[in-house]
Amino acid sequence: SADSPRRFASTLVALPRWMGNCFASGGAGVGYAAAEGKSESATLSEAGLTVDDLRHAPEYAALNSEAIDTELDTTQPLAHYLISSSHNTYMKGGQFTFTGGDVDHTMYATVIEGGCRCVEIDVYDATPASSDDCEVYHGNETLSGGSLSLRTVMATIAGALPANHLPLIINCENHLDGEAGGDTFAKVVRSQWGEKLLLAEGAAAALTGPLEELRGRVLIRMKNKDAWPQLGAIIALQNSTFRGCDNPAGYGPCNTSSISEDKLGKKLFRELGEDSIRDSHGEADDDDKLISPAEAAAAIKYNAERVTRVYPRALAVRSQNYSPLKAWEGGCGVAALNWQAAGEPMDVNGALFARHRSCGYVLKPQYQLPPFAPAAPTCTVRVTVVGVVAAAGATPKPPVRKLFFVRARVLSAHAHAFEADSPAFRLGNAPFVDAVLPAAAGVTPMLSFVRFELRQDTLAGSTLVGSCTHWLPGIKQGVRRFAFVDKSAANIDAAEYVLLASVALDVVKA
Repeated sequence: SADSPRRFASTLVALPRWMGNCFASGGAGVGYAAAEGKSESATLSEAGLTVDDLRHAPEYAALNSEAIDTELDTTQPLAHYLISSSHNTYMKGGQFTFTGGDVDHTMYATVIEGGCRCVEIDVYDATPASSDDCEVYHGNETLSGGSLSLRTVMATIAGALPANHLPLIINCENHLDGEAGGDTFAKVVRSQWGEKLLLAEGAAAALTGPLEELRGRVLIRMKNKDAWPQLGAIIALQNSTFRGCDNPAGYGPCNTSSISEDKLGKKLFRELGEDSIRDSHGEADDDDKLISPAEAAAAIKYNAERVTRVYPRALAVRSQNYSPLKAWEGGCGVAALNWQAAGEPMDVNGALFARHRSCGYVLKPQYQLPPFAPAAPTCTVRVTVVGVVAAAGATPKPPVRKLFFVRARVLSAHAHAFEADSPAFRLGNAPFVDAVLPAAAGVTPMLSFVRFELRQDTLAGSTLVGSCTHWLPGIKQGVRRFAFVDKSAANIDAAEYVLLASVALDVVKA
């Protein structure tokens, strides 16, 4: 497969560490090591802390609620926000039946209750033809595992929305065959939403006014290439062809564009040239390509006046996701992800939109808003992994004879991916490692994240057991307690352990 060379390379990287641990154990056996960790932690002693302090006391939890659970500033126009967004919301599992997918209207309730405020439908004429309903599916009914009634989908969305919600965007992919289908679609939408629907007439003024004035409203985003009047009247956000950041002639706040994530570098940042968006390995992996604040300036200014939607590549048929970081750093308000698939991209999305009580919106960083700072502020992040201990209330367990380590990652679109591993240890009573990892420099804190992974070491590489991902400015300074979310079907339950670690930011500089 395409990633086989990388797998082989990762095995070569892991082999010396595995062999070293094995020899250190005096030949304890294949796959095991005696890297026991320290019986006490110098880091905790210097800080005057005990394991019980960190395990139990609420003040040592990793997240700063004062930075996360704040009220959202809703005085800015819609284009000044990042919006939690879902791709092909109606699909459960893969994108087609042959990749484990199936249509399911309850997915709309799942994502909305999770804070999503931009959902998607693919709308088709009903079969047999109907003047009272349309159908929702992907590609064709056989590949989707059936179809959904548009009325059912709209009713499910309405039932899931909380009272007094910030605006919901319904992104609609138009597969209607004729104007009659457009009229039916408009009829269903109007009957469901009534006065909550933001109509085309007056949309421009509403979109340039405060977000607060859109509270409780529903916005249809759709392409109306044949200018059907009934359909056009309900579309607040036109899905318009992207013409480049420097050529928005005739495009106002109602004109929005969609860009596939694998075309983002070539389209949104195309004036920069391929050499300026190389990845951290010198390879052409779009997920790893980096952008600098200066290079993103044109995209940021363009997106401060309108909403750009980024979506997964067409070949992501198993609902694979892309990292939303580059889209966000380019000012794209909507980075639509496959909520059907757990993993790092969804963890990053969840960490960003956990802010403001998961209302689905966050204000873009100040450098992405008028009058536009010449460069984003940066900082250096320093991580110390103290150790992994049993969580409060967890049943004590004997040491595990398998070898584990903590991988720390600082995720940012503007800096080379920082990744460093702690020394290996066995999970047990006192697996302290006190590892000061190399610093990550050039990080833009407002759209950066820290991810810790508890991994089981093997000859073939490593296996993810548990992880936690947090928005960088929301992490308290000093040694803190990080709770793992279990990611493994193995016998180790990562939720029964907590990571003790310190994340420090150098003084932010302009």
